[in-house]
Amino acid sequence: MSRDRPPGIAGTTAFLLVAAGRRVEEELEGRLAEHGLTLRHVGVLGHLRRDPGISVSKLARRARITVQSMHTIVRALTARGAIAAQEEVSRGRAARLEVTGQGVALLDAARAAAEAVDAEVLGDVPIALRPTLLGVAMPDLAPDFKSD
Repeated sequence: MSRDRPPGIAGTTAFLLVAAGRRVEEELEGRLAEHGLTLRHVGVLGHLRRDPGISVSKLARRARITVQSMHTIVRALTARGAIAAQEEVSRGRAARLEVTGQGVALLDAARAAAEAVDAEVLGDVPIALRPTLLGVAMPDLAPDFKSD
């Protein structure tokens, strides 16, 4: 292919963002795996931390997975001591799930893993400019990702 010809789809911003996203996701998943976590685990812990007591059904909808799959994730996180049911479950009444101290520690480890990936991927971009970069690339998500 001649350099004078415009690139195909591989040269589009959308394609490059998808490719970059996959690479970042793989790197982050690898770092999370060192802590026995997945992005789904982190998502569930994050939702429960922000919204204690949310139902498994709502968690599943937010994660865009089936309720049955969410129950599997909840059981795994419960077995690890990362979340706990605060009320006894009875017929027709959902458990009130909350993040435990162990769950907070796992979220802290996930944050550190994500920051390490940020440093690798965005190492040359000053920290102060990173929210702007996200705002340009994904303006609908930018308000949700303001730095702490």
